[in-house]
Amino acid sequence: MSIDLGMPQAGAPQSAPKSPDRSVRPALAQDAPQIARIQAASLKRLFGANAQVDEQVLAQQWATTLTAPAPAGCFTLVALHANAVAGYALVVPADDFTAGDGSAITGSSLIAEMDVDESFRRSGHASRLVQACVDVSRATALSTWIDSRDEARIRFFTSCGFGPAGLRRTFPDMPDVVQHLWWTLAQTSDE
Repeated sequence: MSIDLGMPQAGAPQSAPKSPDRSVRPALAQDAPQIARIQAASLKRLFGANAQVDEQVLAQQWATTLTAPAPAGCFTLVALHANAVAGYALVVPADDFTAGDGSAITGSSLIAEMDVDESFRRSGHASRLVQACVDVSRATALSTWIDSRDEARIRFFTSCGFGPAGLRRTFPDMPDVVQHLWWTLAQTSDE
């Protein structure tokens, strides 16, 4: 008689350990606290650890946003690492613009916000979010505003094929913040 203890026998093939599911889906109202947590951490990195960021207020704003019908062309997506929300992206229709090379860019979408929890960085979540933004928006081009001091974000979006559009914006109440528009022609994953 033998007892199976679930242990592989000598010479039996062993399967590789399963890695957590990594995917992107539309955000749900119950994702609001996790999105707010990621957004709050991002704002504190951008504006300093002493920045006045109320995570509860952000969570309530996200809950309101995620329970209301989304305007045409607006999408909120979350990246999942197993069952944990690892990141999020907010995509909205973009204004038409003329790139620095004189190209007229129309019918594009803007990644208005995108961030990945520091615990889940370097796991491919940001790349999956960008591709999902392209896929759901069906836009001809994708753009995003990037702070001129954010070298990590510049490197990431450059690796995704984005380049500077030759446009910048400043904010009267935040004189140290200068953002540049980065863009790329969009190609959906089913093309």
